[in-house]
Amino acid sequence: MTQPSEEVVKRIGYTNVFARNRDSRARTLVNIGGSGSSKSHSIAQLQIEKFFTESDKQFIIVRKTMPALRRSSYALVVGLLKEYGLYDHVEHNKTDNVLHRPARNNAMWFFGLDEPSNAKSLAGGASYVWMEEADEFTFEDFLAFRLQVRRRTEKELNHIYLSLNPIDDSGWIPTKLVGQEDVEVIHSTIDDNPFAEAAYAQSLKKLYSEDENYYR
Repeated sequence: MTQPSEEVVKRIGYTNVFARNRDSRARTLVNIGGSGSSKSHSIAQLQIEKFFTESDKQFIIVRKTMPALRRSSYALVVGLLKEYGLYDHVEHNKTDNVLHRPARNNAMWFFGLDEPSNAKSLAGGASYVWMEEADEFTFEDFLAFRLQVRRRTEKELNHIYLSLNPIDDSGWIPTKLVGQEDVEVIHSTIDDNPFAEAAYAQSLKKLYSEDENYYR
């Protein structure tokens, strides 16, 4: 399998949300942002970067249900791989919903908790877990995945990423995670995404005068 051209990677644009996730030393990163803030796009980009530059890593990308995951993170990651010219440099097992990068001994698993079998018990543990729409999960789900983030590593830190829309203060994420040691919260809005289409960004901001609660 050939290596992807470096020129492909160099022309990929990213936002400060991507940079803040990449540079964080926290084990748990909670990404809270509204529509168009680039949180999911940025985390997907970061998983792809790690998938192609690091070695001996196991990735888990999960949502509460597989149909929802197929429409969101799964489609996003595969779409970005194709957009960046990288898809032909991975092995895509569509039956098991897993991407392999044999040259780096990396695997990226996609699954929903509604499946009868899943990758929650990977041999040796996971390096990175991304829980998309994390408020759909329970705190017990989070704890189970956090226990999986234990793969042995020599230099790169293991991380668990949570992405979600702004929520009220009564859920398990704000009450049990926010403010805890080794947890970083990354807030983002449409203003953090310079690649957002101008008319779309303006329509979001217009919501403030139309329905303040919905805007929040």
